[in-house]
Amino acid sequence: MAHWLDRMTALVATMLVGCITFPDRRVAGGDGGSAGDLSADATPDGTAACEVATLDGVCPELVVPVDAGTDPGVDVPIPCPNGCDDGDACTVDTCARTSGCVHQPKTCADSHACTVDTCVAGTCQHAPLNGKCDDGDPCNGTEACTVVAGCVAGTPPKCNDGNPCNGVEACQEGLGCVATSPPLACGDGNVCNGIDSCDPAQGCVSGPPLQCDDKNACNGAETCSPTLGCVPGKPLVCTDQNACNGAETCAPSLGCVDGAPLSCSDGNPCNGQETCDPKLGCQAGAPKPCSDGNACNGLEVCDPVKDCVPGTVPTCDDGLPCNGAEQCDPTLGCVPGKPLAGCCTAHEQCEDGDPCNGIGFCEPDQKTCQVVALPTCDDGNPCNGFESCAPGLGCLGGTPLACGDANPCNGVDACNALTGCVTVPLACDDGNLCNGSEGCDPKLGCVGGLPLPCDDKNVCNGAESCLPASGCVAGTPLSCNDGLPCNGLESCDPVAGCLAGFPIAGCCKSSADCATKAPCAGASTCDPGSLTCMLVPGKACSDQNPCNGQEVCDPTVGCLPGTPLACNDQNPCNGLESCDPTTGCQATAPATCDDQNPCNGLEACDLLVGCHVVTPAACDDQNACNGLETCAPLTGCAPGKALVCNDGNPCNGVETCQLASGCQTMAAPACDDGLACTLDTCAPGVGCTFTLTGGSCVIGGACVSEGAVNPAKSCESCDPSASQTAWTAKGC
Repeated sequence: MAHWLDRMTALVATMLVGCITFPDRRVAGGDGGSAGDLSADATPDGTAACEVATLDGVCPELVVPVDAGTDPGVDVPIPCPNGCDDGDACTVDTCARTSGCVHQPKTCADSHACTVDTCVAGTCQHAPLNGKCDDGDPCNGTEACTVVAGCVAGTPPKCNDGNPCNGVEACQEGLGCVATSPPLACGDGNVCNGIDSCDPAQGCVSGPPLQCDDKNACNGAETCSPTLGCVPGKPLVCTDQNACNGAETCAPSLGCVDGAPLSCSDGNPCNGQETCDPKLGCQAGAPKPCSDGNACNGLEVCDPVKDCVPGTVPTCDDGLPCNGAEQCDPTLGCVPGKPLAGCCTAHEQCEDGDPCNGIGFCEPDQKTCQVVALPTCDDGNPCNGFESCAPGLGCLGGTPLACGDANPCNGVDACNALTGCVTVPLACDDGNLCNGSEGCDPKLGCVGGLPLPCDDKNVCNGAESCLPASGCVAGTPLSCNDGLPCNGLESCDPVAGCLAGFPIAGCCKSSADCATKAPCAGASTCDPGSLTCMLVPGKACSDQNPCNGQEVCDPTVGCLPGTPLACNDQNPCNGLESCDPTTGCQATAPATCDDQNPCNGLEACDLLVGCHVVTPAACDDQNACNGLETCAPLTGCAPGKALVCNDGNPCNGVETCQLASGCQTMAAPACDDGLACTLDTCAPGVGCTFTLTGGSCVIGGACVSEGAVNPAKSCESCDPSASQTAWTAKGC
């Protein structure tokens, strides 16, 4: 017993120091079987840490001879009987003498802080994370992470945007590109040449000139004042004071246009040729004489439509042939004829019995045979119809002619014994313009017109009247001035007529009225222009300060203050005018609208509203990926901080940045290798991992069950304890 304890103590001490080397001897097995050979090959896990012998496949390092009390040659194994390979290529597998198998993770650290270091299937992998390299300063560019060098510097941004309008840009640490000078001010203060603006390509450019011409010639030619803008022109006066060429008017596009010449002719030649007087208008002419002084052709008269018409020739024949043929003398008129001899006394002496070839009869007064030739029985009068002659009967009467059409407007229908039916047009115009234009009604005949309205209801321009020949005539304007200036200026109301003026206080008629009304030192005289007492050199009322107005001396109360000078020209853009007690109104500096704050836009000055914002600042470029742009009152727009969308976790998909919505997560990776013998998972920071389950091998990309034989080599099989990725020899 003591011998065995000594041996055990020595063996334990040797285990603590190093490996035990067994002598070349046989050791009886615990089962009484044959003894195994001692050898110094590799340990079951493939390592050869020591030159030791194996005993029935058990590493001698891992066995301790123990005296069982009956057989001191029996060896009892300690942990690690089958080796320590856990099938994970990413662990270093060792066997500790005291605790057994130890699996230490494989070290993959690459010394770069910006990479995520992992082990996949025994291979170290390094995933770069760009966000860990950002130093927060956009001026040195965007830093990136590389597997080889780690963090590398970015490319500094170019801050000059080529736009002179927003000033000079530079890069400011922590902010990025910012403006270092205020925006270009382009206003020249002259509204006539347009509103100046800034063009990103050309710089300051003038706007379109102010168009003051309203294309209306009637209100005069508009002009432009650099400070006031458009100024109205003087309206055009379009009267030449000549009533004969009509009333001139003004057309906006043409200017003064001649009126329609006054038509003075009334269309009646009988009352003479009307004329036009430039001041009085139409004037009546002298009546036209129509008589030719010859009594034999009748008395000529004047017809308003036909002008002079011949008179009716007088009939000198008295129808008594026996007393001779009457004659007409141009001066005396009808003259009796010379009596004839051989007159008849009875009709029978002149009748041949045939009425159709004429009827002979004795004219009872002249006593001469007369024949009324009626070969056609036509008595020459179409009004009683067409007569005919019947042998034995004589002449038969015709049917009277019907001339009436029942319309009085197209004339009075009548029958003329010479010409038949004739129409005499109905003349409704009575030639009097004042009672309106007469018309004709087919049923009623002539009807009166509407009286001409000449009264303009304005008593100030006189009472209008109407002349039958020419129409309305203007009245004589009412003179309201009574010639007494001191009782005020009389005026005229269109309805009420003359209105009295307001008496003028302190009004004088002569200097005598001012002799005792001079409280201001000096003589006081009556000014003929203003009819007020004026102080002639004496006490000076002026305080030499133009700002409070020009002081005057009132004949009654003495010195009166003047009207303060109004220096405001109502233009806020050229500054606030002030008054200097010595020189009067003074202009100040033009309004400065630029508040040096680019964030609230470009200010300009308007004549009506003063300073106002023309172009609001717009810093947001609508790109969520480059961060939220901000505006600093001193430097203007500053870029935002670029959005970092990578969260370092490949398991939730690759993050991308969309201009409108910012970071968006893509679809998560599908960690499926298609093998049923692997456990497919995704580890944050690592990505997809495929862990082989126990009792299987993956050979040639396919799952092989433990113990399955290689179809190509029957001496090889799947032994996961030896290799999970290759065939293991069976020793046959």
